[in-house]
Amino acid sequence: MAKRSRVPTNTAAAAAAAKRARLSRPSVLSQRSLSPQETLGAAVSQATTFESQFFESQTEEEGAAEGSQAGTAATTEASVDTEPDNGDNFDGINWDRLPRFMKPLTTGRRVKSWIFQHGYRVVELYDQNRVWFVCKYCHIHKVIDTGGSGVFDVSKATSSAAAHLGLQKRGHGFTKDGLKPRRTGQQLSLRQTLETGVAVSQEAANAMGNFNIQQFREVAVFCLLDNNLPMELLARPSFREMISLANPEAEAALWVSPRSVATYAMRLFQYMQPQIVCALSEAASKIHISFDGWTTKGGKRGFFGVVAHFANASGVIQDLPIALPHLAGSHTGRDVNKQVKLA
Repeated sequence: MAKRSRVPTNTAAAAAAAKRARLSRPSVLSQRSLSPQETLGAAVSQATTFESQFFESQTEEEGAAEGSQAGTAATTEASVDTEPDNGDNFDGINWDRLPRFMKPLTTGRRVKSWIFQHGYRVVELYDQNRVWFVCKYCHIHKVIDTGGSGVFDVSKATSSAAAHLGLQKRGHGFTKDGLKPRRTGQQLSLRQTLETGVAVSQEAANAMGNFNIQQFREVAVFCLLDNNLPMELLARPSFREMISLANPEAEAALWVSPRSVATYAMRLFQYMQPQIVCALSEAASKIHISFDGWTTKGGKRGFFGVVAHFANASGVIQDLPIALPHLAGSHTGRDVNKQVKLA
């Protein structure tokens, strides 16, 4: 019977053999896959980029592209602010001839009116909240210095300055849309004739000139009152065009705001009150009082006119309005009587 060979059973020897076998194989941990971030970092640190290789192989002149300068210029132009300039232009102004005024402390918060394309925006030296318009033509040609118009308070409205710029005279004739076209075949006024350079004798100029603005305004207001016409009639373009065709001086004398017409009418009434008192005191008959009440559209305000009827020393019947009080509350006889006594 043959002998069977023995297998060593020494535990220490088996452990040593297994250790030698592990060391001879490649480590699994050393071959683990890298994360994307680690892979990218390794590539950047170990490899030379295409861009760096390209620029290292080029000269300094060839490295800049031909269109780079144009592209930079285009980018610079595109970054420029394209908002409308709201600043003030004081070219040609002489501050020595405007001692009451100064430059505004700040630019306007809103878009400036078109009138400032033809003049200066200034403020009072001691009240910077009051804004004025100075006509550039009238200032440069010293029309204002000789007592002419050309300076207007535009703190609340620009209508007066706009009307001044619209005058048909040298250096003016402007509207919001540009230069006002002159009607072909229109008869020229004396001012327009002189401005065109036509020779006019002094005797003829004195005989034809001196248009009375105050008298024309008074007649215009009386025309509205006598015919019960709306005060806004004087501001309507068709009416003003008709007046301008007859006499440009008359059109320039009219108001451009119905509120201005109403203010003038009240001032005219207050101016004539002493004359009314004098006429009543010289009445040759008893004075009879009548009144007529009405309300405005919408019923928000109630008025009634108080009229005196009498005969003067010549026996002519006179009808004079003496008051136009505002009637508040109910229109009872007691309230009407109270307002008549106060009038």
